Amino acid sequence: MLNINIDENKRIPKETKSAVNSVVELFNERNFQKAEKKLAYLVLNLIDQVINGLLEPKDADDIFTFLYVYITDNYEQVPISSKLADIFIEGMTLHHLNDKTEYGPNLDEMKQIADDIAHSL
Repeated sequence: MLNINIDENKRIPKETKSAVNSVVELFNERNFQKAEKKLAYLVLNLIDQVINGLLEPKDADDIFTFLYVYITDNYEQVPISSKLADIFIEGMTLHHLNDKTEYGPNLDEMKQIADDIAHSL
């Protein structure tokens, strides 16, 4: 069972929690194309927050993990695009952002993929 409750995490800004919840609502409404586009904009916002020190990488990682598990557990019949899957893979390694290893996320790649999704749907 997933043990991530972003609503209880006081370090995540309210506006970010609201944006996450709006993505979840779009999935619940089965508006998958709009949900994917909104998720792309959320990714861009999360990256900016991490870069600017407004959100800890671990908290952003928790958001990506929460969304990935929520989507795949509840909508397994909905194919996740390869671009979105790449974003989730990178996003779920954000806790390694400041590690001095080659295994951390590539924020530039995440931004490019999210931008591609946001402008292609």
